Amino acid sequence: MPNHIARASLFAPIARGRKVVHFRTLLASRCDAVMTYSGEQFNEQQADVWMQLIFESRNIELGKPTTMKRAKFLKDIGRSTSGRDYRWLKETMVAFTAATLVIEVFSPDGRQKYSVGQHKAFHMMSSFDYDPITDTYTFIIDPQWQLIFGIREYSLIDWNKRMRIRKGQDLAKAIQRIICASSNREQKFELQDLKYTLQYGSPMNKFRRSLREAIAELTRVGIIENATFKCLKSGEEGLVIWRC
Repeated sequence: MPNHIARASLFAPIARGRKVVHFRTLLASRCDAVMTYSGEQFNEQQADVWMQLIFESRNIELGKPTTMKRAKFLKDIGRSTSGRDYRWLKETMVAFTAATLVIEVFSPDGRQKYSVGQHKAFHMMSSFDYDPITDTYTFIIDPQWQLIFGIREYSLIDWNKRMRIRKGQDLAKAIQRIICASSNREQKFELQDLKYTLQYGSPMNKFRRSLREAIAELTRVGIIENATFKCLKSGEEGLVIWRC
């Protein structure tokens, strides 16, 4: 997953229920990136789908068709092959096709490093199709992703460990995604900023409690060694995480 996508609020461990639909919404992201988005808010389960789609396309030029078996795809992301999961996968594929992004990334000196989506619509996926005879999806990743992956600023997610994270611990998955966007073993986050990036709507005391549960889960599966809450140099309450 590209680092700027991994750190942004495009995907978030949102609660089940009716989703927010964005229209030219400025996403939470690092200060060196400006990202606007139109489409439904994606959750962390849909982040699994997106990463698996990229994996399925790893040996194919982006913008070219990729074919996948639905049942195997669902199993590879830890889902069942029930009718409900098939419908959920189809709805996610439709949402990826409809989603549009504008991304601008800047160098430390303020110069624009790259921009996509300003002059030509930039989607998660260009299209997808289903063949009921072979039970396969054929999909096309928007070829403009080549620019983002081409500068080699992307994260490699430990998939085996991610699949070991217990159901209901989407916050732990989201934190894994964020911390993998940096090679630093020690990482610091202001709680208020982290809460906003994760689109966590409940009060701060509930957020701290959820973070403690996520930290325990990430420690259990071997993604982090330790984490602690402390006052940062900025004077704000923060979370310090040490990666394995």
